[in-house]
Order: sequence, then C-alpha cells, then structure tokens
Amino acid sequence: MTARLVDGSVINIKIADGAVSTNKIADRAVTDVKLAPDAIPYFAVYNASLVSTSSTSFVDIPDTAVSIALNRKSNLLILFNAEAWVDGAGDELYVRALVNSVVANPNSGSLTLFTTAGDSQHGSYAVNFYLEDVAAGAYTIKIQWSEILGASFAHMGDRTLHVIALPA
Repeated sequence: MTARLVDGSVINIKIADGAVSTNKIADRAVTDVKLAPDAIPYFAVYNASLVSTSSTSFVDIPDTAVSIALNRKSNLLILFNAEAWVDGAGDELYVRALVNSVVANPNSGSLTLFTTAGDSQHGSYAVNFYLEDVAAGAYTIKIQWSEILGASFAHMGDRTLHVIALPA
C-alpha cells in the first residue's frame, strides 16, 4: 500500500505487514480529526511568595493546590517544582501530593526534596507524582511538606504545580 499525507511531509510509505489497511482506516481508527478542546485537561498554579515550616508532620504548602473537575475516569500526572532549602545541618525536606485525601504515587514513604544546610545552598528541585484510575468528579490536588528535625526551618520560594488528566 502507498500512502500520502495531506501536508506532503511523507510521500511514500510502504507497509508490508498489513498494520494499516483500507478496512482499518474505514472504521475511523485512523483519522485526521484533531483533539477537541479540553480533551486532555490541564491545570496549573504558580506562586513566588516565600514560605517556611518547621512541622515534622505533613502540612499543606501555602498557595500550592488546584481544584479540578474530571468528566471521565482519568490517570493524573502531578508535576511539582520549587526553589527550596533547609536551615539546619542534616535536616531533610520531604514532599508528597494528595488527591483529596489519597496520597499519590510514589507513596512508599516520602520523597526527599532537599537535604542540606544553609540559605546560601538553596536550589531548584522537581518531583513527579501520579495516580491512576481516578473516577469522574471534583478533586483538590495539593502538595504537602514536612521537615525532619523540627528544630530548624525548611523554606520554599518560587513553586509550580501542574496537573494533567489523561484518559484512563
């Protein structure tokens, strides 16, 4: 079979294994229809305010949450990045993502976002989370943090939370 794409970027494709056939194209399995608006919902929040915690329990990071409405079962990709540092030598900053009250994966304990001392050693870090088979409905996705010693402070500056809802 010889195929020609409308934009001319591919002139001839010879498919010998029958993966694409007239029957498969006729059932609209292969189309040139573009995705509908919001076919893959996307949500984001950015904040640059300086926030600090000395909590050894997980608490919400201020202004780092999004509310979403899903109209179908979805797999959520949760992408978080932040400028962060801790004050105390040997201190550790941990983060996790919550979808309503469910801890997103990887949820085997906590993820270390930053482990060092000193304001002059801050940096930017990124952590990716996911939660599969989330039913249609309304959700709040938020990032929480905790620092291990409690005797010093963990800090965050610029931070961004992105949530992408892919069809499950």
